[in-house]
Amino acid sequence: MPRASATLLVCLTVCGLALLTPEAHGKEPPAPQATTVRVGCFNTWLIPIVSKDFAARRARMPSALRAQKLDVLCLQEVWTGREQRALARALKQDFPHMVRGGGGLLILSRHPIVDSAWVPFPHFKGLSLGEQLARKGLLEAVIRTPVGRVRVVTTHLALAFGADNPRSKQLAFLLRRLAKQRDLPLVLAGDLNTLPLDAGRLTADYRAVLRAGLVDCNPPIQLASGLFAAKPPTRVGWPRPVRKSLEGWRPDHILVRSGKALSVAVRAFRLALDERSTALSDHNLLRADLRIQLRPLRKGASR
Repeated sequence: MPRASATLLVCLTVCGLALLTPEAHGKEPPAPQATTVRVGCFNTWLIPIVSKDFAARRARMPSALRAQKLDVLCLQEVWTGREQRALARALKQDFPHMVRGGGGLLILSRHPIVDSAWVPFPHFKGLSLGEQLARKGLLEAVIRTPVGRVRVVTTHLALAFGADNPRSKQLAFLLRRLAKQRDLPLVLAGDLNTLPLDAGRLTADYRAVLRAGLVDCNPPIQLASGLFAAKPPTRVGWPRPVRKSLEGWRPDHILVRSGKALSVAVRAFRLALDERSTALSDHNLLRADLRIQLRPLRKGASR
């Protein structure tokens, strides 16, 4: 066979094999079985007039938040619509999808947001005037990741103490809401203003969170004695030293729960923006790397 003819035959053979690929027949490549989603939770302390160094901190936030390389960012205390829109514009390249609610809440996402809801808390007796004016609640977003939909919720509960207080009632309302849509995996990232420990024992509010099936990305450490010790606290009191009454206070949390078809596992957790030179608020930024994975199908089951 002449060399030119042999070369032509090889080319035709290669082209023919290419036509046999799934893409050429209109078939999509197999969907991924797992993905990692990096979630951030940050109480920005952007309260007009009241917050210290408001303008300087606000100007530094976009670049500091971009540096965390997050997929989802849940923000609290972005109190005005003007500040919410400004932050969303500054971060649009990293987070093209956004929903906002009352009470200073904002969810920004690299992945598409396919559904959302803002749910205000009922009025509970005992709320301070400031808490009443804040009109707090919970903001939900359903995010479409490469392996499926994930429900993300952020909130900011009232700052209140005592056995019977409106914060505990807000938490109970939140947990009832989270009991719905159990088929979807859940990420709860917010300022719960809830103390996990009291004298080395889990508080009633924190136990209620665990009973709801939520897994803390930064849980207390159980000691050999059976008592618990807190992990390092999130920053409070910046830029002033932490008040004695708030030592060990950990108001911010990222908690997760697996769904029917997708499991959620915590792969890494850290506090960020926690040094005096990098702090941008009276709270740290919490960052969790979550492994979202398809659960194996039970025999005879279908997705």
